Amino acid sequence: MGLLLCLFSGLMAAVMPPGTVVRLLFVPFAVMGLILLWMMPKRATAPDNFQNLLLAGLIVLINIWPTYIVYRFGGLPSVSPTKLMWLLLLGVAGINLFSSTVPIARLSRRCKAHPWLIFCVVFLLAWRVISSATGTQPVPQVLSLASEMITCYAIFFVALATLRDEKDVFRLLALLLATAILQGGLASYESLVKHTLFDKFISVGSEDSATMIDMLREKFRDGRYRAQGTFEHPMVLAEFMAMTIPLAAVLFFSRKTGLWRWACAGFIPLAFGVIVFSRSRVGIAVLLAALLMVGGLLLLPRGKNGGRNGSSLTLVMAMFMLPVLLVAAYFALHEVSSLVAGRSAGEASSTMSRVLMLTRGVPLLEASPFFGYGNGMGAVKLGFFDGVRFNIDNYLLGVALDSGVPGLLAFIFIFAAGAWLGLRLYMQRADQAGLAAGFIAVSLVILLGCKTVLSISSGFTLAYVLIAAVIVLCETPPPADVVKSAVGSPAAALP
Repeated sequence: MGLLLCLFSGLMAAVMPPGTVVRLLFVPFAVMGLILLWMMPKRATAPDNFQNLLLAGLIVLINIWPTYIVYRFGGLPSVSPTKLMWLLLLGVAGINLFSSTVPIARLSRRCKAHPWLIFCVVFLLAWRVISSATGTQPVPQVLSLASEMITCYAIFFVALATLRDEKDVFRLLALLLATAILQGGLASYESLVKHTLFDKFISVGSEDSATMIDMLREKFRDGRYRAQGTFEHPMVLAEFMAMTIPLAAVLFFSRKTGLWRWACAGFIPLAFGVIVFSRSRVGIAVLLAALLMVGGLLLLPRGKNGGRNGSSLTLVMAMFMLPVLLVAAYFALHEVSSLVAGRSAGEASSTMSRVLMLTRGVPLLEASPFFGYGNGMGAVKLGFFDGVRFNIDNYLLGVALDSGVPGLLAFIFIFAAGAWLGLRLYMQRADQAGLAAGFIAVSLVILLGCKTVLSISSGFTLAYVLIAAVIVLCETPPPADVVKSAVGSPAAALP
């Protein structure tokens, strides 16, 4: 079989470009390698520290390395540090899963503990493939799912097998905060100089997609520059900063060192300023929603054994904070209403185009509600061409048109279940694990809010890793002292 594969590879190399040969042969060689590893004797240990380092490094690179800075070697696929980190993590994780008993046992235990959530992830993956296979161009549509399979579903199971306990989760959150602070500094600098960062290192050729070329154009709206940091769009920057705010709150409440607390406290105004610099209306809207949700979490009673003291403290907090939250919600509603309608001609036009997309998209979904139109075909059917590509400014609508109502329901259930797990753990346990799970749930809700007006798939790698982190926190045993004296305040999580 190996000789036949080598002969076939030689014939392909003679008639195909090098990049095509590499892409086509990667999967069969990888499958053969995993089969060989599965047949070999299993080790009782695994390099968990190294794999955690790779996972954290990947999350950092995804959110800091510019996607438009790549390197090319002849006709081979473009190379970047992010792609190399993906390859390294998937390779190491695959080898460990198939050659060691520790990570596979960890993965199996967590999958059995949350069968419905795992079922929906697997179902969404399978349904996306099936719906694409029934499309008008089945082979290209199925192959185009490769990126989503790796960056969403594969990374979810890799994170489940990699993260060991609460300490690994908090290290990941700390690195995310540091990345967000660095990203905020870069975006602030970009808003001053008003041009794409690291433009001297950009090399765009004819092989680049129109989407990449478009992301390098300087973003202006109504004469004002829109900062995007090292991301591909200003809204992606706003989405990341808004998602990181609840994670910063976790570190603020759970760390007693002054440096971390000052960093978390300083990040909040930095994130607010960066979102304003991005000129993203949805960023401002979800920022207001995030602050309200964080305030709401602080009012919830925590711990099963809080007793009268916990209930009384929650009641006192509610008496003082509820009027503040109501006033903030009143002004936030007015601000969000003006944001949705548009404060200028450019914003009003953007809002109208999204309304038209929904108006046209619903009849298309009614015409093919079960399978949809296959991956990437929903945007073509919708027919909104912005001069660069067919576009849907609503990820949920895109999922519905591509994979039908079953795909949309599975997608929503995954994030709703992840958020519910986090919220439930927050209310049940008054320790650091419960605190982190509750605020991670807020981050997941923020992502879904952003995706109602954004079709770019950015943020999903981080989101699936955060869902895996919530599952890890659910199996963390509560400390004995917290079980004996749980109180209804985040301050109880302080060591």
